[in-house]
Amino acid sequence: MPEIILKNVTKRWGKFVGVDNLNMVIKDRGFVTLLGPSGCGKTTTLRMIAGLETPTSGQIIIDGVTVFDSEKGINISPAKRNVGFLFQNYALWPHMTVYQNIAFGLENLKWKKEQIKERVDELLKMLKIEEFVGRYPSELSGGQQQRVAIARTLAPNPKVLFMDEPLSNLDAKLREHMRVELVRIHKALGTTSIYVTHDQVEAMTMATKIVLMNDGKIQQVGKPYEFYEKPQNMFVARFIGSPTINMIKGKIDGKKFVSEDGLISLTPSDEDLKSLASYDGKDVYLGIRSERFVSGEAEECFEGTVDVIEVLGKEKTLFVKLKSGKDIVITVPGYYAYEVGEKHTFGFDLDALHFFDAETEERIN
Repeated sequence: MPEIILKNVTKRWGKFVGVDNLNMVIKDRGFVTLLGPSGCGKTTTLRMIAGLETPTSGQIIIDGVTVFDSEKGINISPAKRNVGFLFQNYALWPHMTVYQNIAFGLENLKWKKEQIKERVDELLKMLKIEEFVGRYPSELSGGQQQRVAIARTLAPNPKVLFMDEPLSNLDAKLREHMRVELVRIHKALGTTSIYVTHDQVEAMTMATKIVLMNDGKIQQVGKPYEFYEKPQNMFVARFIGSPTINMIKGKIDGKKFVSEDGLISLTPSDEDLKSLASYDGKDVYLGIRSERFVSGEAEECFEGTVDVIEVLGKEKTLFVKLKSGKDIVITVPGYYAYEVGEKHTFGFDLDALHFFDAETEERIN
């Protein structure tokens, strides 16, 4: 299975830059998720690799073959790139049965009838849709249609599998089930897979590597846990995680961080202080996840009033209002007793602090 390389890939429409000088390597057999908000360039990137969109400039290499090169005038058609594309809307032929939908592409590729039957039967069994072989798409549920679409995409043994928000039309429970199924299929086939989504849960649970994009540029590349534990800038920190990370503006004053309202003061760890050495007297942002606060007595703590409580079963989300009016979001176990209107003190897990440059918004520690 192939490695995919993008070199200085840019896509412009007039003055608008959809993808800006993108450089990326997708390893053989990897499951890579292109993640980001709507309009960030992730679908455009996917379509350029597949050959469905022509880059303005740059180079794309699949399995050692240059499929696009703006300088050399190379632009190999999608059909010759040997890639499979799984669409958001399934794109099944309504007048064809399940069997005919899966077999359609193979017939166009001039496969022999016995080869087609063998391949279709193999995929029907793999995706557990044998009983629907004679049905039409209108007679299938959303999940069943999705399985047929996957089977049709996999039928010609594509080198690369592209998936553009394929689960967005399914309900929450079915999406959870299909996430597991897609990971199993990827492992079974060893296909290089690229998956586009704006849903961080899909990205975090399915991918071996995430590429987070914003405004046509890559913000961070890495393993899922790295985005949560070591976000490289404030955009990444805010985009990944629910509830959204708390961001507290303040200054470094000697060996302390002091919030701009003066209500929060803490001493970072020795390791963090080394990173912050050049920031004495300068503005920074302190980021802390909602579950990394310490309830009750702490050496350095702050006081706030519980304003809103969201009960989520095994945990509760507290919206704690400071005297300055700023909200701090704190997650606690569901059995902890808190009431709206109560005043409480909270401390910080000093091993879980994220510091960002207030001007560049890049990570410091």
